[in-house]
Amino acid sequence: MSSVLFFLTQCQQPTSQVRVFNDLVTPSTVVCDLGIYLDSDVRMCSQVARTVSNCFFILRRLRSIRRSLTHSVFQSIVVALVLSKLDFGNATLASLPLYQLRRLQSVMNSAARLMFSASRHNQIMPLLHRLHGFMHHSEYLSSWQYWHFDVGGVLPRLI
Repeated sequence: MSSVLFFLTQCQQPTSQVRVFNDLVTPSTVVCDLGIYLDSDVRMCSQVARTVSNCFFILRRLRSIRRSLTHSVFQSIVVALVLSKLDFGNATLASLPLYQLRRLQSVMNSAARLMFSASRHNQIMPLLHRLHGFMHHSEYLSSWQYWHFDVGGVLPRLI
């Protein structure tokens, strides 16, 4: 189904179908393009809400299997399933209001606490520094790097 997004104020939004060439297209306030949800008011509320919701869902599921995996495998899975969602399309999130950034930061904080088995009472900054070090100074590879370069079997060692 095709949708069209008008970047207009709410009261200016058309409510009926619009003819584009020979097709009738339904106007929408949110459309998804390449996995990024765009709002008609360009506030990225839908993208942030969906990202936060999906990440917390995954974190809850991962918490239940944490004891079944080795620590390094569990950390790699958190990076692959949660932190990669935060990274995806982050250029579209430039100039977000502070309240939206705080929602995304809460996902990062929860992921760090889960990865390093910390409680809510632990200071978050040392955990975030460890997380940053893990992602940039370990054998963490993006899937793009894995499939486009000869990585010498690094990913199978992580799994």
